Amino acid sequence: MQIFLCSDRILTMVKGGGCSMHDFREVFRINIECRIQCLPDIEGLEKSNISSAWMVKFDQICRGGTGPSSAIQRLQVPQPEAFMSKEQLYDMFQNIIGVKKYEHQILFNALQLDNSDEQAAQVRRELDGQLAAIEDMARVGFNFTQKASL
Repeated sequence: MQIFLCSDRILTMVKGGGCSMHDFREVFRINIECRIQCLPDIEGLEKSNISSAWMVKFDQICRGGTGPSSAIQRLQVPQPEAFMSKEQLYDMFQNIIGVKKYEHQILFNALQLDNSDEQAAQVRRELDGQLAAIEDMARVGFNFTQKASL
């Protein structure tokens, strides 16, 4: 696929208007189907479902990541959910928001609230506070190199 996309001939065709998005979608579909056929069978997961999921992702990327249209959502075959363990979810969220493990534990302990809405609001307040502190440092012209030399 990469060789196809980096080809000078394809670049010339695209610049000249000789390739449509449909052409690229078909090349992507054929590549995905070839790769899926090489995969071993997984119980409860059909290869056609995997292929259609990849095509939905391709369409989302081509539209700018706005999510599947309502027509695609209605036609899409329900996909089995990928389950992650609690530890995997913690690691993923820590990486997304850039929080270290010990900071996450402090925040987690502080958020032992009964209601998930209260927990979400507390997380938003904590992140807003950190963002405000960073913006204040930027506004005052805080220079990290000056701080380090003190």
